[in-house]
Amino acid sequence: GGRKMLKHIEEEISEIREEVRRSGRRANSGSGRGAYSERMAASSGEKQPARPLLDIDLNLFREEVIAFREGLERYWHGPEALEKSLLLRPGDQRYEKGIDFIAEKFARALVYGDRFIIGAMGSSVTAGHDNCNFDSYERQMERLLQPLLKKANIELTVRNAGQGGSCGDSFENQIW
Repeated sequence: GGRKMLKHIEEEISEIREEVRRSGRRANSGSGRGAYSERMAASSGEKQPARPLLDIDLNLFREEVIAFREGLERYWHGPEALEKSLLLRPGDQRYEKGIDFIAEKFARALVYGDRFIIGAMGSSVTAGHDNCNFDSYERQMERLLQPLLKKANIELTVRNAGQGGSCGDSFENQIW
């Protein structure tokens, strides 16, 4: 699960570093300026200082991620609750493709300083009905992950597209 994701992210970072070196693109300096801002500054002729590909200690960040996961496992009395919360399981090709996709997105956010965006779609539970927005699971996830990702100079955005009363019983009969 989590350790495999970290390995995938590290592999993606290595590939992106090589891509950055070959292309001359700029990577994240922790300045808060993402890839879009960098491109706009470059196109306007704004002079940009040279900087390292990453200005964070990946080993330290890895330790933070592992401690974060261990904290979740302690809270849920073991890893089973986290593992059972995933629809797809290791060994399923869709799971492997999903891990690769998320690892690449995360690595790009880390290297280029882009946002890491999580989107949620669903019914009234997702929308936060019968609950206040603060307690919806998207806001809880945002509050849990934001401090961790901030240490890596990643801006987290969580979007909620939940709609109550309009969802069918499967993805095939959704109204959108």
